[in-house]
Amino acid sequence: MKIRQSNLFRFRVPFRQPIQVKGRTYTHRTGCLVQLVSDDKIVGWGEISPLPGFSPETLNEAIAATFDFLAHQNRQALPGSVLDLIAWLPNELPPSTAFGLTTAVLSLMAQSRRFGYLHQVIGESETLSVPVNGLLTANDTLADIIQRLDFHGFDVLKIKVGAPDVDSDIRTIHSIRELAPNLKLRLDANRQWSLDEAVYFAKAIAGAPIEYIEEPVGDPFDLPKFYAETGCPIALDETLLMPHWEEIFPDSTELIRAFILKPTFLGHPATLLNLVNRAQNDGKLVIFTGAYECGVGTGAIAELAAVWGSKNTSMGLNTYRRLAQDVLKSRLILSGKFLELNELPWSVNMALLEQIDVP
Repeated sequence: MKIRQSNLFRFRVPFRQPIQVKGRTYTHRTGCLVQLVSDDKIVGWGEISPLPGFSPETLNEAIAATFDFLAHQNRQALPGSVLDLIAWLPNELPPSTAFGLTTAVLSLMAQSRRFGYLHQVIGESETLSVPVNGLLTANDTLADIIQRLDFHGFDVLKIKVGAPDVDSDIRTIHSIRELAPNLKLRLDANRQWSLDEAVYFAKAIAGAPIEYIEEPVGDPFDLPKFYAETGCPIALDETLLMPHWEEIFPDSTELIRAFILKPTFLGHPATLLNLVNRAQNDGKLVIFTGAYECGVGTGAIAELAAVWGSKNTSMGLNTYRRLAQDVLKSRLILSGKFLELNELPWSVNMALLEQIDVP
């Protein structure tokens, strides 16, 4: 199979309400889709959507890198396996570019083998849906989130913490315990606290049903100190993007409960697979999560989670509900606490896309 044609398209879709993350406000999700057409006219789609303020590359840089790479790929043989795909993609590609190209090629592979789902190329999975956690951000009221949790049957809730007023986050946790005492809680501080603030917070909520707290301190080298003082299990997210992150934990890594994997940020499939293998070998949870991608990216992450994520574990894909519009003609189905996997080929609404001319 060879690439006959490749195209890039910009998109801009609104959120249901502004999203506030780490001091930034987002009203729309912007990004681009890469379309690969094979010599036998199979079409594969991938999403390239760096998130401003989080991704190391801008959207324009990701687009330029994608064009540069694809300029040499027309009429060239495409990878036929995941291992071939890993060798095919250069390590220096921006993460979002590598993720989008990976998705598009996996889609072509699946369709060429007459598979109905992208994840069938990666490995075996008995499920056609993945569980997702509920999500509470700064924009949500407790009453609204509890109503949604009851309606959708969620048993795990992710809460964005890390407010400058630590006591306000403490009050939120205690309120949720009163309103929904059976919920498991995942907390994400996005590195917004000092060590003293994080320790104060963890001790104040002692006894709450916390699965883990994600990136509680600004300096990752303080993570072992935080665990030593609080005993609160930790999940790694941004720390996994650091070179030689393992050096932060020279001794036992029992303090780490979970690896939070964001394919848009991790990029190259070799990086992703190495972290999956490391987590599984060390007995850690592998939780795939999105960065407010549209349906193409979210669907691909769900497919990866179906094979490489921890079984019967809620994934962080509820960000998709925050989009008021999607580039897919038929939105992904979030049925209760499950996200259903989409059969191939994905149908994209071309009316929402603006083709990007080759520079």
